[in-house]
Amino acid sequence: MTTFHCSAIKDTTKEVSQLLLGTNQFDFGQIDKNSKSIATVKIGLYNSGTTPVLILKADTSCKCVKTNFENDEIPPKGTAYLSISIETKELEGPFKKKVYLKTTAKNRVELIKISGNVTD
Repeated sequence: MTTFHCSAIKDTTKEVSQLLLGTNQFDFGQIDKNSKSIATVKIGLYNSGTTPVLILKADTSCKCVKTNFENDEIPPKGTAYLSISIETKELEGPFKKKVYLKTTAKNRVELIKISGNVTD
């Protein structure tokens, strides 16, 4: 009788978490540049997985757009916030800008669109 030994196969795949955004677009509406030189929105970032998600960087489509992270690591099932600010002093009329959020999540790059209308 032949005996076969079965050894456990080691799973080398690493689970990668999914990043969920509170929103992927935001409209600031009308902004009076004489009363408000910087407009800011906070967007929630939720890690739906079981491994941490690192925020690597946020690229913007314009120097007038700035980003700030509350934390650069989001724990499993945790939430963090991304602040997006737009400097309005050099803008006039309608605007559309983009933020490319790069992370270690399964969805490596997320596009966030912001828009509004700057008036005098």
